[in-house]
Parts: sequence; structure tokens; C-alpha cells
Amino acid sequence: MDSVIEAFWTAFFDVTPAALRAGVSVVAHCGLLGYQGAWAFRHAEACILSVPPPLVERVRAAAARREPADLYRVSALATLFGGAVERIVGPCALAYADRARFRPAAARGARVLEPRELGALRGLSAACGKEWEDGDIDPLRLPIAGRFEAGTLVAAASYAVWGGRLAHVGVVVDPRCRGTGHGRAVAGVAVADALERGLLPQWRTLEANAPSRAVARALGFEPRASHVAVRLRHL
Repeated sequence: MDSVIEAFWTAFFDVTPAALRAGVSVVAHCGLLGYQGAWAFRHAEACILSVPPPLVERVRAAAARREPADLYRVSALATLFGGAVERIVGPCALAYADRARFRPAAARGARVLEPRELGALRGLSAACGKEWEDGDIDPLRLPIAGRFEAGTLVAAASYAVWGGRLAHVGVVVDPRCRGTGHGRAVAGVAVADALERGLLPQWRTLEANAPSRAVARALGFEPRASHVAVRLRHL
């Protein structure tokens, strides 16, 4: 698991493995090309700041002699970028579960949806509103796991493949049906499928989202990193 995590993120940031272990690194966007903002990534005793190319030297100078834990704080990032900050999202926890750690959930009727059933995603999308986008369920990206209750789709889960190594899991649950195990059930089906394909499942959620983190723990996901996104108004 560690080798897969290290291989993905070193390629994502175009850094050496040492940069993921200790110290502060300021790099130009590689995996985030085109992103109008900064991305602070925390792993082990390291902090990597990925920024648009025009900002590299200025941010590198400002971050010099700062400790990783200190620089990663939301308040420190807000100060670093000052009036250019439009929005800060995070910190978001990144957790992983390999075959040894994965704890399958009781299926409770959760299964991979058949092509003829994908139309039911429209109803779930309408019920979830804006949270549908956060769940990152793409009807064209299969497989999609789902669970029906009284003929209505109440939860769905899928994953996006990142860099041919990670399976980035997304889950949505009808707001009227939360807290009853539906999310864990459908996520378990999606995670099992990803593992069968030789991928390492990744779970990302706001650290403040206790219910989502509880589901991840129940499935065996282990926190290994976190990140903060800083959207900028201008460079």
C-alpha cells in the first residue's frame, strides 16, 4: 500500500520520494495543471505546496524556514496568499484500504447496477441536490453500485481511476435515508470491485465530516495524508 501511495503522489507532484517524508517543498502544478489556486498536501512529516508556475519563486521564498505542520495550517495558508484568496476548502483527509485492511460491509441488497437501472440515478441526483456533485458519481463511469428501497434508488457508489493506481471512491446517499448503513453497503461493493481490479481504493472527505470518516473507518480505510485547496482570485 505504501509503495502505491508514494508512487502516485510523487508522480502527481513530480517530486522525489524524500519530498513526501519530511520538509517543505514548493512546486509548480503538475497533476493540477490549469488549477487557479494552490494545493497544500500533508504526508508523514512533509508538506508540499503545489502552485501555479508564476507563483513558485514568491511562495518558495515566503515558505522558507517554515515547519511543515505550521505552514499547513489553514490560517497560515490564508496569510501566505493574503487578499488573493477566494476560498479555502479543507483540510480533507485521504485514507486508503488494501486487501488486508478492507472490512466488507453487509451487502443489504447493495449490488452493481445493471445498465437498464442507471436511469434511477436521475432521481437520486435530484434528491441529493448539490451533494450529488461532491459524490462524483458519473453515469458513464462504470461500474456503479447501488441499493434500492421500496423500488427507489437510495444510495450509489463508484470510483474514478487516478493514474492507473488509485480508485478514488465516491458515495451518495439520499438525505432522507442517511445513518442507516446504505452508504457503507454500496461503498463496500465499489471498494471490493476496485480491489479485484488491482487498484488501491482511496477515500477523501473533509476532516470535519464525521459521518463520512466513520464509514471509511468501518470499511477499514486508514488515514495517510490530507490536503487543503486554496482557490485564488488572481495570480
